[in-house]
Amino acid sequence: MSEIREPFKCNLHKDVLTADFCREHKHLFPAGYTDAAPMAEISIESAKTLDSSLAMLPFDYVVEAEAYGAELTGYNDIFGLRAKGKCLNSVEELPELPPMDFTGGRLPEIIKAVSLIDKAGYTPCLNITGLFSLLEILLPIEKVFSAWRKRQKVLLEFIARYEKSLIEYITLALNAGAKVISYSDPLTGLAILGRKNGQQIAEELVLPFYYEISRIPDSGIIHVCGVSSDILTAADAAWLEIELETEKYYSAAIIEQALATQEIKFFGYGCLHHNRMTGKLTQLNNWGQA
Repeated sequence: MSEIREPFKCNLHKDVLTADFCREHKHLFPAGYTDAAPMAEISIESAKTLDSSLAMLPFDYVVEAEAYGAELTGYNDIFGLRAKGKCLNSVEELPELPPMDFTGGRLPEIIKAVSLIDKAGYTPCLNITGLFSLLEILLPIEKVFSAWRKRQKVLLEFIARYEKSLIEYITLALNAGAKVISYSDPLTGLAILGRKNGQQIAEELVLPFYYEISRIPDSGIIHVCGVSSDILTAADAAWLEIELETEKYYSAAIIEQALATQEIKFFGYGCLHHNRMTGKLTQLNNWGQA
């Protein structure tokens, strides 16, 4: 087994879309959640607050759940979009969910916003939500983990559908000009799962999914959030430390990699929301036991 690092400390959105930011840009809300032009403008303005050219969107973690029918609230308050409650009671209801639709709703507007950001000279970064964090929005998470331990067919089939949809989502974003895809699944942190469960989930789900992403015929960086990186190490996926020629902001180093690569590369053990200096990056170097 590879060595597990100290748990990554997440302060997601500590410096992005704060109450002050929302008040200063209130003319862009709530349309900025649903329409491409104000969405792109908010993303660029939030990048400016971090003195970065990396413009991230969407600004919430519930867009995929909304596409599956979750009802949202928060369009008109400073806390942002969030689910009103669970829309399912059991995993047996998962087959009833509609497929993710990239022709209507917020998803195509996000893709359009990616294109607008790219044309504005910023580096677009699409935020995507990992499987277990999605499922926790849709139904009680204890039922999800129970179904996972039993490897229930209905859950595994939904996982396959969701991963296929995410591949399409990522491909559309890359085609629209996205250079970075930020993958986050906080519910797969080792502090929650433990090493054994984390290893199994990484080996059976996450690493095979990442392999499929790596086969997308495009180029860009898949950034695995720091909290989501540990389970890959638990499954013996090797990380390669890349020393930078000069110390620079972490997001700037990722942008540099994204603009230079001719393939899909994976980096982890960092946070694009942290405006910090670094002298190295950590790249996923193989797929472990997947």
